[in-house]
Parts: sequence; structure tokens; C-alpha cells
Amino acid sequence: MIEGGEEVPKKKNNGSSDGKILAILKKIGSFFVFLKDKIVDFFVFLKDKIVDIWDAFMGKNGRKFGIRYKILLGFIIPIIFITVGGFASYSKAKQGMRDRYEKSTLETIKMMSSQMDIVSKFIVSESAKFAADQDLVKLSIGAYQSSLYERTKVFQDISNNVQATQITNPYISNVYIIQKSDFKNISTKSNVVDGFFEEYYETCEKVDKRGNVIKWIDSHPIIDSKMNLDPDYDAYLFCYQQLQSGNAAIIVIDISKQGIQEFLDEVDLGEGSILGFVTMNGHELLSYKGEFEDDGKTVFSGRDYYKTVLNSEAQDGILEVEYNGDDCVLFYSKCEDSGNVITAMIPVSLITLEAASIWWLTIILVIIAMVVVLVIAFVISSNIQKNVNSVSKGLGAVAEGNLTVKVRVDGHDEFVDLADATTNMISNTKNLVAKVDTAAEGVADSAKSVQGASKTLGNCSDDIMRAMGEMSDGMERQKKYADECVNATDRLSNEITNVSTQLGNIKGIVDETNRLISESVKLLQSLGDKARETTKATDSVKSSVSALLDETGKINSFVNVIKNISSQTHLLSLNASIEAARAGEAGRGFSVVAEEIRTLATESSRSAGEIKKLVDGINAQTDSSVGSVDMAQNIADEQFVLVNNSIELFDQMKASMESLTEELANIGRAASAADQRRVEAVSAVDDISEIINESTANADTVIAALDRLKKNVDHLDDTAAKLGENMDELKNEVRVFRI
Repeated sequence: MIEGGEEVPKKKNNGSSDGKILAILKKIGSFFVFLKDKIVDFFVFLKDKIVDIWDAFMGKNGRKFGIRYKILLGFIIPIIFITVGGFASYSKAKQGMRDRYEKSTLETIKMMSSQMDIVSKFIVSESAKFAADQDLVKLSIGAYQSSLYERTKVFQDISNNVQATQITNPYISNVYIIQKSDFKNISTKSNVVDGFFEEYYETCEKVDKRGNVIKWIDSHPIIDSKMNLDPDYDAYLFCYQQLQSGNAAIIVIDISKQGIQEFLDEVDLGEGSILGFVTMNGHELLSYKGEFEDDGKTVFSGRDYYKTVLNSEAQDGILEVEYNGDDCVLFYSKCEDSGNVITAMIPVSLITLEAASIWWLTIILVIIAMVVVLVIAFVISSNIQKNVNSVSKGLGAVAEGNLTVKVRVDGHDEFVDLADATTNMISNTKNLVAKVDTAAEGVADSAKSVQGASKTLGNCSDDIMRAMGEMSDGMERQKKYADECVNATDRLSNEITNVSTQLGNIKGIVDETNRLISESVKLLQSLGDKARETTKATDSVKSSVSALLDETGKINSFVNVIKNISSQTHLLSLNASIEAARAGEAGRGFSVVAEEIRTLATESSRSAGEIKKLVDGINAQTDSSVGSVDMAQNIADEQFVLVNNSIELFDQMKASMESLTEELANIGRAASAADQRRVEAVSAVDDISEIINESTANADTVIAALDRLKKNVDHLDDTAAKLGENMDELKNEVRVFRI
């Protein structure tokens, strides 16, 4: 512990248990250092392997990117992402833990500062109480000098109050009331000494012209000397002093160093932390957890970072500092009244200790995961590589011609199917080679047969070409005879054509005559039909006129009925008008209706009269029409008789023309038959001539085809010879395979 730059005895907290804990922490730290070195070596090895894998993937080292590397890379990439995520989580957790720790620690320091402010206020109030005590004032100015009893009693009462103040407050070490030399001092000490107020007051620092002294001080050497204070038992950290009213005495209260020390020791900020109480003059009192390396220097007072604290306007805060080569966090809170400062120095490693455990746990889990991944990847890749090598070895043997091998692999996965499929492929290849060998023998024999047949086919082609030449000469002679026959037939055709032309002219005249007769008959028949229709129409008109007369009679009867109804309606409307007039104002609407009905009846009667006039006119016209219809009917009957006579005459003419037409048709059919025979003959001759021409052309084509056939037969003979040679070579190649 350092006090005012002087070394003071250390106070160990937690006894031997702290030393054991520190030893364990050192061992853990040594283990983590060792583990760190191993981790670094592992990651260097891993980096080299990743570089090798990457070089293999990029083809830089001449090796292909094998299955083992692919599997390793497939396992390692997720681990890398998980590791990155773990480190990111660790960084956030570390910062969060540090923020929470700093906040809670600063709150603790502020609460300690508030507690010391309360203690200071209590000491100030106790000092003010003694300074304002009237008995003490009278005692100090000699008011009780005439009475020993009263002086002794007041002295004893004040001494008891001082003792009570010291006993009830653990932060008060001693209380002194320094009086003038004519009186005895009052204090919590058992020894009573004469007053030395004048001497002490001269050494006090004044704060104003009225002689008021500074309140808070760190030491009072004169009191220590005069009162024979024990440095250990009466140890104090700082003091409070106040002049009595009238400046006849001064009250001094010592703040107990032990009380402050116990107050600091009660607060545990973690192993390796240092908690300090620094007075306004730079004296510091420390409390630390664990071992403390005392180098004879202060921890806070006089340090640059503490000067920063004093110069800061903030009442409390946090600074990142370096102490004895370690990164630390400095917490501080200033006391309001006394100017003292509560400080705490905590290593960053302590703050992030929990986060460090997460860090090491993450690293250990990553290492375990990497080892497990590498082992699993190695086992899987080794098995795959072994099975692939087995399959590759079998296929290599097949490539060398050995079709008797069987591929076998270990395990129960897809490689078993691959091995079975490869074995089946080799077996099928073996069967195929055997079939090819057999087929090669057959093809070789067939090539020899083809070669013999091609020679025979060549000889036959030569014979056919000679026969086709002779056939072509005969066809030329046939074509000449056919042309002569065609010419004779053409002359006959011309004569037959003339006869047919004359018959056609006669037939045209007859047909025209028949057409005119037929049209005349049709016209007469049409005229007869019209006469019959006229008769029917006149009968119908006559019937209609009679019916019209009947209907007009009915209309007249209806007109009479309408007239009667109109008369009655007129009478009724008249009566209604009379009744409406009698009804007065109430019947006015009914009167209007009656008037309208009377008007309607009048109009109906007038219309009925006009209808009767029209019906009488229709009857007169009808009678005239009946006479005209009778005359028209007689004329139509006469026309009908004349039409029938004319039709009979035309029928006789038509029969004669039909006989003539039949004879002409027979002559025409005979001429047509002769011409048809002539056409057939000409066609036959033309067909013969065409056939001869086609035969001649075909003969030429056959001769050309036979010429090409001869060449193809020669080529086939050469090809058959080469095929035989190729089959011999194929049989030699097939014999390479062992089946």
C-alpha cells in the first residue's frame, strides 16, 4: 500500500485462498499459452493444406483436384463459416460484457463516492455542532473560571459528547478541541494536555482575511506531536477542522484510515483489481484482490492518467490506461465536499475474462470440429478412393484385354452398385467379343462367297448385254412397220370423219325440228293449262262474289245493330246528362263522361250510315262482276277445245320426226363404231410404236445399267477381297481379349 508516496504495510485480502486462486489462474494461463501455440501451429498446417488444395484445384502443381480434396473442402468450408460466425459472436459478446461490466463498476464507484459524501456531511455536521455549543464557547473564553464545579462539569459533559461521537461513527478516528494555552484540550484521547491553539492556528492555512482556516487537510503534525499519537492505533487518512465561534478554539476530526480501508475492502471488483481512495493532497489508500507487486510507486496519485482525472470537469468517468505494461480500465468518481476521489484500476483481461472463456471454448470446439471433420473426411475419402481405385484397376485390366476380371469393392453403398454394373459391363463386353469373333468368321466366309458370286454375275451381265443388242435391232424394224400401218389408218379415218360430219348436219336439222315441235307442244299444253286455270279462277271468282254478297248482307245486319246501339247509347248519355245536372257540382265529372259517350254514339251512328252506303256500292259491283265471270268462263271452254286439237296434230308430227331421228342415229352409231375401231387400231398401233420406243430406250438403259453393274461387280469383287483381309485383322484383334 502506498500513502503519500511512502510505503506502508500491505494488507492482504482473502488470505491464502487468494494465493491459491492466483496460482491456479497462472497454471490456466500457462496452459492457454501452450494451447495457443499449438493452435497457431495447427492453423499454419491447415493453411498449408488449404494452399495445397487450392493449388491442386487451380492445377498449379500439376495434380488433379481429387475426391479427397473435394470432400475435405466440402467439410472445411462450413466449419470456416461457423468459425467466422463464432468469432463474430465472441466479439459482440465481449464488447457487450465489457460495456455491462464498466457500467456496473462505475455505478459501484459512484455509490461509494456518494457514501463518502454522506460520511463527510456527517463529520461536518458534528464539527458544526461542537463549534456552536454554547457551553464549549463559554468554557473556551473562561466563563466558568470562577466556579470549579461548573467548569469541571461542563468539561466532563463535552468530553463525553466527543467520546460518543467517536464511538458511534466508525469513520472517525479521533476528535480534538484545541483550546488556548490557559485551558485544557478536550479529545477522545485519555491523556489531557494543555491547550496549544495559538501555536496550531499559526500553522493552519487561511482561506480568507477573516482568518478562516481550510476545512479538509491531510495531516496535523503539531497535534500528532503534542498528543503523542500512535501511528498504528491512531492512524488517520485525512482530517476536518473548523474554528469555534469567537475563534477561541478549533475543532479537529480525524477520518479513520481503518474505517476507509474496511469500506474499500468490502467492495470486490474481481481478482487483480485495485480499489483506491485518493485525498485532495494526493495521499492514497489501496485495496486490492490477489497479490500486488509493490514497486514503491503510487498507483494513482501523481500518475499522468490521474492528472487527467483531476483536470477533467466530469464528476465521474472511465479511462483506458496502461499500468505496469497491462491494459487496464480506470474508474473514478469525485467526492463533492472533501475533494477526495474514489478510484479503481481493473485489468482488461479481468473484464473480458468471461468472454475469454467463450473465446477459448469456441477455439477448442472449432479444433475438435476440425479434427472430427478431418477424420470423417479422411475415412470417407479413403473408402471412396479405395473403391474408385478398385474399379479403375478392373477397367485398366479390361483395357489391356483381360475380360475375365471381376470388380469388387467394400461397403454397402452406391460403389457396390457401380462395381456390379462394371462387372456386368465386362461380362457383356466379353459376350460381345465372342459374338464378334464368331461373326468375323462368318463374314470372312461370306466375303469369299460374295467374291465368287460377283464373278458369276459379271459373266451373266456380258451375256445379257449381247442379247439386249440383238433385241434393239428387231425393235427398230417393228417400229418401221408400225409407222406404215398408222399412215393407212389415218386415210381411213378421214373418210369416216366426212360421213360422220354429214350425219351430224342432218341430225342437227332433225333435232332442231323436234325441239320446235316440243316447244310448240309445251306452249299449247301451257295454254290449255292456263285455260283450265282460267276456268277454275272464274269458278273461284264466282264463288267469292257469291260469298261476298252473303258477307255484305251480314255487314248490313251488323250496321243496323250498330245504329240501334248508337240510338240507345245516345238516349242513355242524355239521361246521364240530366242526372248529372240534377247532382249539381258532384255530378260535373259524370256529366263530362256522359257528353263524351253521346258524342261517341253520334259518331258511331254516322259511321254505320257510311258503312251501309259502301256495302250497297259493293253489292252493285258484285252483280256486274258475276255477269263478266260467266262470259269469261265460256271463252275459256272454247280455247281449251282448240288447244287439245292442236296438241294432237303436233304429237303426230313428233312421232314421224322421232322415226327419222332413230334411223339417223343408227347410221351415226355405225359410223361411230367404225371410227371407234379405227381409233382403237390407231391407238393399238401407237401403243405398239410407243412400246417399241420405250423398249428401245429401256434396252439402252438396261445396257447402260449392265455396264454400271459390270463396274459395280468388279468393285464388289475388290471390296469382298478387302473385307476378307479386314476380317482376318479383326480376328487377330479379338484374339487379344481373354474370354
